[in-house]
Amino acid sequence: MSEKQERLADDIRSAINRVSRENVSNTPDFILAEYLLSCLDAFEKASLAREKWYGQHLHIFGTTAEPRKPIGAPVSATSPQS
Repeated sequence: MSEKQERLADDIRSAINRVSRENVSNTPDFILAEYLLSCLDAFEKASLAREKWYGQHLHIFGTTAEPRKPIGAPVSATSPQS
């Protein structure tokens, strides 16, 4: 995990602890933080698959997001059906 990703994980763990959210599920904060980071990774992977499907880059706030290699297995998509 990069330094930037580790800082994000720490921030998420801290936020979970501030509101004692780990007590609701009786799950340690670091496990919840890892789960939430995995959700972000899955969303990014899905967004990249959508970009590949439509053949265009995702535009966010007037900028073009640079595509990156998806986490995990390569995403395979076929062309949209007419």
